[in-house]
Order: sequence, then structure tokens, then C-alpha cells
Amino acid sequence: MVSRMPKNYRRPDEHVLDNVCERLAMHPGVDVFDVTVHIEAGVIRLVGTVKDRYERRLVEKITEGVWGVRDIENGVRFRDPTVSPERTLSLR
Repeated sequence: MVSRMPKNYRRPDEHVLDNVCERLAMHPGVDVFDVTVHIEAGVIRLVGTVKDRYERRLVEKITEGVWGVRDIENGVRFRDPTVSPERTLSLR
């Protein structure tokens, strides 16, 4: 039997924010020291700087996997505009 939440249930923003921050902090592929995470009504806003385009995409991919995230506004910028092909392929 699959457990489901009531139709009108929305996970509290504080819980979603905690999960997003924990997953980002624990992921070995990204350094989010200069990234700030904001949330309002399940919409995550990411602001800050990461090393490259790969990390920017990975931060968004990690965030979208958290239960309760309704949408993402990715305002993260990257320092290095060049990305090696190997890192781009591993994102898929």
C-alpha cells in the first residue's frame, strides 16, 4: 500500500529548507560555501557563486530532488565560464 498525503498538504518551508541545505552540504560534487538558499511557499531561490557551470547545474539538480520544492529560481553564478566535457557528461 502506498502512503499518500492529503491533497491540500504542503510541507512546511522550514523542513524543505533544512533538507535542501543538508543535501547541498553533503554532496561531494559541489562547494556551496558561497551559496544562500531562500524559500517562500515552496519556491527555492538560490543566490551566490560556485566554481563553474557544472556546479551551478548540479546545485539546481540536487535542490529539485527534495520533497516539497515546488519551483527553483537559480540565481547562482559561476566563476569559470569554461567547463571540461567530462564534467558536462557526468551531469546527465
